[in-house]
Amino acid sequence: MSYTSSAISQIDTWTSPVLLFHGDDDRNVAFSQTVGLVQLLRARNVPHEVVVFPDDVHDSLLHRRWVYTFERMDAFLGRHLGGAK
Repeated sequence: MSYTSSAISQIDTWTSPVLLFHGDDDRNVAFSQTVGLVQLLRARNVPHEVVVFPDDVHDSLLHRRWVYTFERMDAFLGRHLGGAK
């Protein structure tokens, strides 16, 4: 039941670009889940970008990483939604 109610169960219908951020010391979401998702996206030729924060947790504790995250999101959305970035 939990698989069928998850977003991943619909991966074959994914076409929109995906931006992933993950701290490799995340205690809430196993890093292997992001690795697995990236493999599935690659196999389906879904455009994606991955940012890994070494030695970081689920919600980064460093201000500079939040700034970087927002800058990457802005650039990603600009590229994929036709912005000026």
